[in-house]
Amino acid sequence: MLQKSTLDVVAAWACFHDRMSILKVRREKSEEHFKKIYEDAKLIMKSLDVIESTPRLSNKQINGPNPPSTNPEDYYRIALYNPLLDSILLDCQDRFKPDVKMHCLYII
Repeated sequence: MLQKSTLDVVAAWACFHDRMSILKVRREKSEEHFKKIYEDAKLIMKSLDVIESTPRLSNKQINGPNPPSTNPEDYYRIALYNPLLDSILLDCQDRFKPDVKMHCLYII
């Protein structure tokens, strides 16, 4: 979508901000968005005869995630989904700061 030859910088910037706002909403409402993802994963796990479980948790964790959770869905949302979205959002914010937009517009 962002690689069309007829796409201009302003439209690409608007498209980028639309995608960022979608990711921010998914992060803010991660419980309901991850629930659908996890339900789909459970169907695949069932078809492959994989048992739903969480990794062993320790009382004293130094290296790695050890989130408090009551079930596997909460564990994977807190330990994987939320940090992944946070990482994507931070990376995009670092790469596409408002001053980058101004540099792109000056090139035109």
